[in-house]
Amino acid sequence: MVVQARDTRGQPQAVGVYTGARLAELVPVRRRACGLERCFIAEPGVPYRLAVAPSTLDGGGAPVESDAVLGLRLVTPANDALSTATVLSGVSGRTALSVRGTAEPGEPAHTGAPAAASRWYRWRPTVDGVGHIVLRGDARVAAYEPLDGDPAVDDLRTLDSAVTPAAGDQARLR
Repeated sequence: MVVQARDTRGQPQAVGVYTGARLAELVPVRRRACGLERCFIAEPGVPYRLAVAPSTLDGGGAPVESDAVLGLRLVTPANDALSTATVLSGVSGRTALSVRGTAEPGEPAHTGAPAAASRWYRWRPTVDGVGHIVLRGDARVAAYEPLDGDPAVDDLRTLDSAVTPAAGDQARLR
């Protein structure tokens, strides 16, 4: 979720995002950098408290009173769902983060870890051979093949990690 606040003159305002029911019990939500914006991972059903504070001060150091415009928008990557998987062709490469990815209903566990911030790719090799996937940090990849046609998430079958794809075989990658 991206959170932004500006006053009526367009000046940015400070925004705090919290969970909790009472002022003394508020817990700041960990913020993440999302490009040039600030965001946090919103969880369904969790109530959030937003505090907007003026960032403009008058000559004496007191906050300048002004109306604020608060903007919230949910941002997910284009390939967040299996049905909108990014197509990789030939021996192309792709660099991506799983930030803002979500798990969809019925999504299987991937390499032993519960589905969480997944992003989907679809790849059909053009030549026979061994494919290599390079991961950084705690990233994981799981390869699946459709059981028949264009599957739903719960129709996928995990490929054996020792399988060498043949030209024309289609794989879905998470």
